[in-house]
Amino acid sequence: MTDEQKKCVEGYAALLAEFISGKIDAATFEKGYLHKFKNEAVQLPQQTFEELDRMFGDVDAYSSDPLLRSADGLDDEELLASAKRTLAAITPL
Repeated sequence: MTDEQKKCVEGYAALLAEFISGKIDAATFEKGYLHKFKNEAVQLPQQTFEELDRMFGDVDAYSSDPLLRSADGLDDEELLASAKRTLAAITPL
């Protein structure tokens, strides 16, 4: 992984960690993640991209309002679980 790719992944990891730790709420995370992912200019390794893309899908499926959430949509707890999985997958041991 190049230094540019590492820095990019560190940005995603920091955003995920802020959400997981409760420093930012789900709505703030949703807005930040969607913006970052949609505007990403760095080409990442395939496996890393796939993890971040899966997270993008989960963020897109998220709705805090149960009345607006689709049948396959995610609630706060499911989004948090997805963020934890993604952070573990993109962060080396």
